[in-house]
Amino acid sequence: MINRITAFLILLSIGMSQEEYDIINLINEGGVYKQKFNDEILNGIIYKILDDKKVVLGILKNGKKDGLWTEWYPDKRKLEETYKNGMLDGSVSLFYKTGQREWRHTFSNGQFEGLWTYWYENGQKMKEGSFECGDSTGIWIWWDKNGQVKKEKKYKKRKNGIWTNHNEYVLIEVVKDP
Repeated sequence: MINRITAFLILLSIGMSQEEYDIINLINEGGVYKQKFNDEILNGIIYKILDDKKVVLGILKNGKKDGLWTEWYPDKRKLEETYKNGMLDGSVSLFYKTGQREWRHTFSNGQFEGLWTYWYENGQKMKEGSFECGDSTGIWIWWDKNGQVKKEKKYKKRKNGIWTNHNEYVLIEVVKDP
């Protein structure tokens, strides 16, 4: 009985293992990844060699990015993106080389959606606002590095709003968009 269970678990793990592909051996044709010199649409784990180490970037399903993908820039900043069927869907974040989040955006089916936030390297919020169906919406706020509000802008769907700038004396001046 134990041998049958062990054999079953081994077969299950072999069946569930995924192919691995080095990103430098792939081409991207309209959002569908294939191996160079081969028209086979890929399914599996995508990696690259970074500082002599194998680093997983993400997973392809039917040749398209799916789930969490991670990329590192030469300046050591890290980008994390969430995909569904090859389209951005969920959180997308860029991190300073210190590990502090630089910005976080949200997408739905490849379109801007939800809260967008930017931070200074010291961790203080820089800017925050929302998107709805690809358009800026609601109140967007900008802060200085010390956390003081610099300006605000209210958006209505498909229309610009009123800019409110806060000067150093916390007086408010209203500037209409052109």
